[in-house]
Parts: sequence; C-alpha cells; structure tokens
Amino acid sequence: MADKISALSDREMLAELRVYNNAASAAPENYNLTAHEAENLKTRLDEFEAELDAWDQIRTQYDAQLEAKNAIRETVLGLGRAQRRQTRSKADISNETLATVGLAPRKGSRSPSPDPTSVPFALIEYGKLRHTLNFRDKETPGRSRKPAGMLGAEIWLKLGGEPPVDNRECRFVTVSTATPAIVIHDGADAGKTVWYLLRWVSRNGRKGDWSDPVGATING
Repeated sequence: MADKISALSDREMLAELRVYNNAASAAPENYNLTAHEAENLKTRLDEFEAELDAWDQIRTQYDAQLEAKNAIRETVLGLGRAQRRQTRSKADISNETLATVGLAPRKGSRSPSPDPTSVPFALIEYGKLRHTLNFRDKETPGRSRKPAGMLGAEIWLKLGGEPPVDNRECRFVTVSTATPAIVIHDGADAGKTVWYLLRWVSRNGRKGDWSDPVGATING
C-alpha cells in the first residue's frame, strides 16, 4: 500500500503520526517496534511541532507586515501620482525639468480639427427591413476611411416622396463614427422608398455640405 502521508500538509502529517506514535508507545511490541524506537519518533514529533509553531508565528507576522506594506504603498502611490500630475500641469515647466524627475515630456497642444471640405456618399446593401450604409468620402472613393479630423458621418432619412432638398424634410438617424452604419426599418414601411442624406461632422462639431440624396427600397 502506498504511503500517502508525504502528500499531507505539515499539520495533517503531524496529527497522523501522533495517532500512530501514541498507539506504538503504549504497546511497541504490537507494532514490531522497541520502546526506544517509539520514544525516538515521539521526540522528533515534539521537535517538529515546536518548529512548526514557530514558523506559523513568523508567517502570521509576515502576512501582517505584508498587508501593512501594501496599504502604505497604495497611499504613497496615490500621493505620488497626484503630485506628478500637479507638476505636469504647471504652465511654464519645461520638458527638461520633467525629464530630470522621470516624467514624460508634454506634447504640444493638439491642432484644431479641420472643417469638412468634402462630402460623403453611401453604397447601400439590402437586407430584410434594414439597410447597411457603407459610406466613403467623395474625393477618395477607393478608401473606406473618413477624412482626417472627422468624427463621423451624420445620417438623416426621408421616408417616401421625392428626394429631399435638405435635412428639413428628413429625420435624424445617427452620427456614425465608422462605416458601415445599419438602419433598421418598421415592417409597416416595407416596399417604400427611403432617401438618405449624409454629411461629415468634424471633431470640433463643424458640419460639412450635404451629400446627394440616395434612395433605396425597404425590403420586407
């Protein structure tokens, strides 16, 4: 039978061997031992238990010290971060001064977003009661990226009738920051024509000219 006590924890092993040794010490001949052999194991068990108690005490102190260290670390980290941010916020501090204390240089102020100078157009994919608008810039039709500095495409629609002249005939749908944009329609509008108008919106809120209206049938 395999000896399993080596897989036990320290305390479990101690308890297991105490049971055995107590019985063997009371009647060593029943366990094929001499009294001296049984007493020798008892002595070693007592020594091991003393060392184990000492270790547990050290470990308890270690855990408490570790917790205290981690707590003060969080305090120091919070103060350090706050003061470093405060230093970086000083208007006239130089990048050279920041570098001497390990702080990254400040970048120059961001350039204002350009105003829209072109218009988007949409290629429409049809689904059941839905349109997928793949929009691109009219000046770069081969690229799916929006122009630099643009937040996205503002999308409006008009349901039925003639193509709209501007957005006063339409309702707002969304500002899509990435192509494609998906528009879901009601089942009651199946078979109707919907007209879409798009325009670029810059990151600073400036809006460009309207695209030509593009019409699509709502599939039911």
